[in-house]
Amino acid sequence: MVGYLFYFHIIVLTYIGVVAVVTHLDTKFGVYFFAITGTVSDESRLLGWYTVMYAVVVLPIGMIMANILFIGKINASPFTREYQMKKIRPIFNIDQDEKILFLTLLFFTIIATLAVVYVFFTIHSFPLFKMLSGETGLELRQLRGTVKLGFHGIVAIRDMIALPLPPLLSYIAYITYRKTKLYHYKFLFYYLVLLSILILTYDLEKAPVVLYGFSFIILRGFIGKTTVSFFKLLFYVFIILILLMMVFASMLGGDSSIALLISQVMARIFVAQSSVIFLAQQYFPLQHGFIGWSGVSRLFAGILGEPTVSSGRIMFEIFSPQSIANGTAGYIVGFFTAEAWALFGIWGVILSPLWVGFFIQSIHLLIMKSAKTPIALATYIYVMMHWQLTGGFVSFIYPIVLFKFFIQIFIIYYISYMIKVILLNTKKKEVQVWKY
Repeated sequence: MVGYLFYFHIIVLTYIGVVAVVTHLDTKFGVYFFAITGTVSDESRLLGWYTVMYAVVVLPIGMIMANILFIGKINASPFTREYQMKKIRPIFNIDQDEKILFLTLLFFTIIATLAVVYVFFTIHSFPLFKMLSGETGLELRQLRGTVKLGFHGIVAIRDMIALPLPPLLSYIAYITYRKTKLYHYKFLFYYLVLLSILILTYDLEKAPVVLYGFSFIILRGFIGKTTVSFFKLLFYVFIILILLMMVFASMLGGDSSIALLISQVMARIFVAQSSVIFLAQQYFPLQHGFIGWSGVSRLFAGILGEPTVSSGRIMFEIFSPQSIANGTAGYIVGFFTAEAWALFGIWGVILSPLWVGFFIQSIHLLIMKSAKTPIALATYIYVMMHWQLTGGFVSFIYPIVLFKFFIQIFIIYYISYMIKVILLNTKKKEVQVWKY
């Protein structure tokens, strides 16, 4: 989990882009960096660089504090390797354990399917099919804003059931199939993968489905296959880049050159994610005051008697008001120090890496201390892939989404226990009738 966050969220999505910006690669080579070139000053570029460098140093200190508190050691690597090498154990360790797990998966698969159908019924559209059918870039961006920000259904069904449940269940089905080789788990897994791809692309976001595919490579390392072929990994990356270029081609228009598509993909992966770091320095507090707790949640905003606001939305309003007007704007998000600055200024930048590191490592250790069952391992992979160092700071100081997810895990365990009780009672009655 920590390695994934470091190499992907910090190095790939943040560090490379920040270096490119602070060294003015865009102005030196005539390349346009989204929301940076011609927008942010040299001072903002430098200050953004400082905040990231500080966070890279301090984030591990917060993790070490969690290690000392929960396992009494500075280094948690042996603890992590021990968990990785553990064998996956049944949930209840009884004869009917496999049947209990399958019935549990089937029950929640039905719920997940109904929730996904509800989401698409509510938005009256399949955005992925519209993209493949040749809709214009403007129409696709407007559609994305409509289905994500203008969702008129019950948001809890979308966010608490439809989005998290299919991927989580697919992990459980995959783990169990790899251990048992039973084909009903294999068929269930394929169905859940299809359901996951549908819901992860409902708003035309590309990153969730890419990370979902990549998560199975990591998952293999926890169920016996601890190494991944370099050529398989390279092939996967190549396929991802081709798919991303196809997506950008549909967004930019069919007359786009290969060179333009490659530059767009590279800039989107390595630089665009870091733009919020510099926009935050450029806009706060010169063009907008620090937001404070009213930017964290409705709860805190209500206590303060202020409206709920989002730093990512405010930055979009300042940077591109025309995008707000035509319905193509969403939220500008990036490395968590950017939102910490927009919320609390210098104190947010100073304290946020300590808290984020401590919080992530605490959850990390908590999961690894639990029994390594298919459900627990699926929880570990899901949480790992959904940590968002580049998704802002609010989710770490008000982790309501994570809290709701753990409630779902508890419900899954509870339903499996209820199925166990029903099956055991049924078996007991059959034995009594036979004796009679």
